[in-house]
Amino acid sequence: MEPTSIHRQIAQIFWQDGGRVGVVARRNTAPPDPPDAALLIKEAAMGFGASLVGITKMDARLCYRDSSPDVQYAISVAWPMDREEMLHPPSQRSNHEIMDAYRRVNRVAIKLANIIRFLGRPAQVSTNLAPGSSTEVLHVPIAIEAGLGQLGQHGSLITAEFGSNVRLATVLTDLPLAIDQPRDLGVDDLCRNCRICETNCPPHAIFSEKQIVRGQKQWYVNFDKCAPYFAETRGCGICIEVCPWSEPGKGMELTNTLLARRPVVPGRA
Repeated sequence: MEPTSIHRQIAQIFWQDGGRVGVVARRNTAPPDPPDAALLIKEAAMGFGASLVGITKMDARLCYRDSSPDVQYAISVAWPMDREEMLHPPSQRSNHEIMDAYRRVNRVAIKLANIIRFLGRPAQVSTNLAPGSSTEVLHVPIAIEAGLGQLGQHGSLITAEFGSNVRLATVLTDLPLAIDQPRDLGVDDLCRNCRICETNCPPHAIFSEKQIVRGQKQWYVNFDKCAPYFAETRGCGICIEVCPWSEPGKGMELTNTLLARRPVVPGRA
């Protein structure tokens, strides 16, 4: 059903996915100090083109139910999509940009894993779209734990730098790394009253209130409504583009404003 150009992009993603695993160098030359190793990894990721990178400890909460990668750390990398191209969802134009962002963020993660393996430590990549690797870990929860952003009402990651206009990939490794902490951007403060994504969702798939998911109350999307529309239009992205956080230059301004409005708790600095 997709045009040939989309087929070509998907084929490129499948082909490059062969590099997500590889041979580990026999000699361990990685920095022994976790903060130094984390700095090296982050600088490498940014050098490869990642716009955001964060690190967290890996555990079962961050995996699909039938997946359990035997690793200690997860490195989340984000690639921003071209805002102008994404202002036309759902369309072939925005779908091209989505596929291209997946290809680019996957490539960054694969290059990063190659660096880690060259240093003598195991690393594999959980990418997007390709069979097998795309159903290992949950990219959004990992990104949240790694400090890239927070969960929005539309069920996607919201970053201060790019809003939801990003695509994610994850590097899994046993290289000892200093971990990052989740960031409070004030997302809930806005999402509780905003409703823009909810009112602009064609299949009405976005819940008005948080739902119980894996024992926790959080924002969630009704995929029984979302998926059929997504399949019919061969993609979407409306909710992440109408989100106020996705407007260039607005995210950090929103964060500063929302956090400043919170009441001061006595005894807390």
